[in-house]
Amino acid sequence: MQLLFLGRSSSAAIFLCALLCVFGSKLAVIDRYGTDLPFQDQWGKEADFILAPLREGNPAWLQGALLPHNEHRVYFTLGVDVLLTLISGQWDARQECVVSALLHAAIAAALALFAWRRLPRAWGLVSAGVIVALSALPLAWDNVLWAFQSQFYFLIGFSLLGMDGLLRETFSARWWLGLLAMLCALVSMGSGFLCALALLPLFVRDLVSGRTWRTWLSLMATTVVLALGWYLSFAPPWHASLRAGNANDFVAYAAHCLAWPASAHVLFGLLFYSPLLLFGVRWLRRGASPGTAGYAQRFTLAMGIWTLLQIAAVSYARGNGGGFPANRYGDVLAIGIIANAFALGLLAPASEKKPRGWLVWAAAWLVVLGLSAATELPKIYRDELPQHRQQTEAFESSVHAYLIDGDATALRNRPIPFPDYDWFIRLLDRPSIRAILPPSVSNPHRVSILSSSASHLAKLGWVAITIGLVGLALFAVRHRRAPA
Repeated sequence: MQLLFLGRSSSAAIFLCALLCVFGSKLAVIDRYGTDLPFQDQWGKEADFILAPLREGNPAWLQGALLPHNEHRVYFTLGVDVLLTLISGQWDARQECVVSALLHAAIAAALALFAWRRLPRAWGLVSAGVIVALSALPLAWDNVLWAFQSQFYFLIGFSLLGMDGLLRETFSARWWLGLLAMLCALVSMGSGFLCALALLPLFVRDLVSGRTWRTWLSLMATTVVLALGWYLSFAPPWHASLRAGNANDFVAYAAHCLAWPASAHVLFGLLFYSPLLLFGVRWLRRGASPGTAGYAQRFTLAMGIWTLLQIAAVSYARGNGGGFPANRYGDVLAIGIIANAFALGLLAPASEKKPRGWLVWAAAWLVVLGLSAATELPKIYRDELPQHRQQTEAFESSVHAYLIDGDATALRNRPIPFPDYDWFIRLLDRPSIRAILPPSVSNPHRVSILSSSASHLAKLGWVAITIGLVGLALFAVRHRRAPA
């Protein structure tokens, strides 16, 4: 009973500390570089299609919400953003960013807890540290500062939850929850169905190994999700020019994705994904172990396959010219790195004295990953984040000036957070939108309770980081992992 209590308290501690580290770091970035002014697609999708007709009593808002947004159905992102606006009375991007940050922090903390509980003792803590670092550092800062990008967090969260559930005992509560999560992933982003596709090779391998009829039921369930995802898919013709024009474009773009976070050094991808490759070969030859060990192996493979499928999808959809992945894809690519960290731990020899070969491999993997992140961060902090803040300040100034003087001609010579001036001016002139504009541009100036709370909470980011880091350090030094 004492060991059970210690195990539960330890799990809660590592989850909470990891969450505080990631959440606090995102709050610090939001506070220093963020804005409350909605950006880009939010003006068209949220303001024009949903918020304006909803506030005007026009039932067309529901149709606008259900329509696909380019390739995606981002129902959860829209639901959160619209609900926050209705509760707050202000359409405030900062409050949306804070909620998105908490969502991603919870996902990262759950993965850190998985690493600590399922991987060898020392490597479990190392992997938890890798997860916290990749999630806390602003390597994918686009998703931190652009509220509309919570779709990536919903995609990752529902996909991981779905794969976790379908790998559990068929018809258990976790299994049904996983199936529901997979359905939710379909309306999180256009690539949501890939979590079902990632499980197919695992179920096929189980059938080859002589698993029971229950595997057939899970296989059928994922096939239904795949069919529904195919039915809901939409390929906008206006994005045809973004697709990979040939195999060279596809391969080059995919190579850059595999090498993330240092996408320019494509050879790094070979090292980063070597654990998953070798672990996959061993799984094909031997299958998964029974019990909880086998679950950890299969979930690790599912994560890795899912990431590779996501890379293939984006390399096709955005691979024209074979360039580099956009910053916003970083959080998806981080899942691939995490899957490889898990695979590396699962490949570790069982003896306490690790063979030198594995230790050299693990050390090289960690060093190259750390150097890759270290080479990107100075550019992010020195150039990208300050430039983004300067840009958003210019947007705020332009919109605020127009709301005061109403000079559309002057506004056309100023930067705005939306690519279409005529459409943007029509939105600003719409009373239903003007009444809910955020504090930075509202005229007369107004700050709702929720907007004020989001702003003050963002200033506490460093407090959360400090508590989380101290907690993780104490945990690593003093606490021994209870036996599984």
